Amino acid sequence: MSIFKPVTGGKPRLNIFVKAISTTEFIRTFGRSAAWVIIPLYLADIRHISFVVIGLLFFLTSVISLPFALYGGRIIDRIGRRRVVLVLPPIVFVLFLSLSFAIQYSSPTPIVEIIYLFIAPFGSIQAIADNVIITDTTSLTGRIEAFSIIRIAGNIGFAFGPAIGGLLAGISYTMVFLAPAIASLFEWAVYIFVVKETKIANETESVILRKIKFPWNDKIFMGWSLLIALSFFAVGQWGPTLTLFLSTDYLFTAYQIGIMYAINGIVVAVFQLPVNRLVGRFSDPRRISLGLVFYAITFLMVSFSSNFYFILIDIAFLTIGENISSPPITSSIGKMAPSDKRGQYYGVFQVFSSTISPLAIVFGTSILPFFLHMPMIFWGIIFSINIVVALLVFFYGSGNNLKKRLAGTALEP
Repeated sequence: MSIFKPVTGGKPRLNIFVKAISTTEFIRTFGRSAAWVIIPLYLADIRHISFVVIGLLFFLTSVISLPFALYGGRIIDRIGRRRVVLVLPPIVFVLFLSLSFAIQYSSPTPIVEIIYLFIAPFGSIQAIADNVIITDTTSLTGRIEAFSIIRIAGNIGFAFGPAIGGLLAGISYTMVFLAPAIASLFEWAVYIFVVKETKIANETESVILRKIKFPWNDKIFMGWSLLIALSFFAVGQWGPTLTLFLSTDYLFTAYQIGIMYAINGIVVAVFQLPVNRLVGRFSDPRRISLGLVFYAITFLMVSFSSNFYFILIDIAFLTIGENISSPPITSSIGKMAPSDKRGQYYGVFQVFSSTISPLAIVFGTSILPFFLHMPMIFWGIIFSINIVVALLVFFYGSGNNLKKRLAGTALEP
């Protein structure tokens, strides 16, 4: 079923939802991607923070996000999706505005770090709500296509955000963090005027935090979520660790690093749908494991040359791996979630991924100083991790029970 046709009778709601969430994803990524790319450089160059502390900061953002994701998923299921997404952009606006002021007026470093810590939790709830909205309004067969379109929109924003952020950083770091504050207001307007409720709130059920539970009885989902979170650990050096490596060992400028991330966004935008058609017949586990192999090879290739254009080509191939693996990861969680627990399932998955994936940054930034001038060893370690996880995903995905769940077979009580 096309994602541009109604799932049920009536008006073509799906078209509106996909377009609306794609638009908010573009706005959000355009504004926040520059902050995400530049903050490690700012902390290292201006505040003289060590690599290890920067890695721990990113880890703490994820730790703080855990209860927000879990409780947020529950609240999304209980009071409805729209009520949640209308509250979040103003909060993010205030946080980014405060961060830009803290940088402008040279506030103490702990103040800057604390403000940044609390941006990620609200972003995680937004991601959960958007994923649930799309899952509510797509068919099983159209879901990967819908999530792919949202990825394309987000990565178009990612193509421009870091590049512009690199330019702004040369003028003033304050402007880098003011941009996502302003973008949040535009994002808020889309939610207000376009996004309608996809699940009517059940007023008879209260939101009681102590009732929040992990779906321990759903062992297939729990195992799959942990394994996918482990894949995030494998690919997690794509981000702050790579940024710090390139800026410190290869002496890339903030502008060059911004261009590198722009290439990533452009490749997603141009090749995501063609890649879907090319590997569309692959099962979700096989797509994810193939994507991890792409990551492994391209990570290793970083160690072969410090030439800027070589790195850009390598990042383009790394992004192909991202195109292969990312849509089925998000889609697979929606396939496995009962319709009345989608917020909970996406929230639990967010907890796993937010716990494990930042450990990759801690791991990478911790060993980077020891192998900074031995790139073959450093990226060889990262290559090995990705290959091992690719094999785990492939063999776990061969199980019949998981195949049934990913085919849409309902969970038996």
